[in-house]
Amino acid sequence: MAHIGHWEWEIANDKSYWSDELCRIFGRNPQEPYPTYKEFLNYVHPGDRDYVNSATNRAMNRKPYSIDYRIISSDGEERTVRMQSRVIFDAENTPVRIKGIVQDITECKIAEEKIQNLANIVESSQDAIVTMSLDGIITSWNRGAAQIYGYSSKKFSEKMHQY
Repeated sequence: MAHIGHWEWEIANDKSYWSDELCRIFGRNPQEPYPTYKEFLNYVHPGDRDYVNSATNRAMNRKPYSIDYRIISSDGEERTVRMQSRVIFDAENTPVRIKGIVQDITECKIAEEKIQNLANIVESSQDAIVTMSLDGIITSWNRGAAQIYGYSSKKFSEKMHQY
């Protein structure tokens, strides 16, 4: 339901384990051998590969490792995922394993884009568009309303707080 898969990567021998859900997100058959790091990078969108590789390298130096990036699944579909990982170090402080989760956030990203598009439409409209609370109190307005009424949203807000 949450579209979260998990994985582990043994760094020294470049062996990985992928959960069935992770295989589903990437469009892989769970019966296939798990991919090496290089094979994993082939799923990463070409425009995001350097970003993902840099984040992995930073993680080896104990930097936070939580990133969003695009993948191209086996069937050619572009998806957006969020990955959070933790590096396990041995007694000599050498990174030996990375464990992580990947969540498919494609639908969330699409919804965010739609919301941003609507916000841009409202803000760029020449018409007065006002939002009000259920109590009938104006909570914000766009540039069109500012031009019509002569107050910016900020000035209006300041004026309302005086009362």
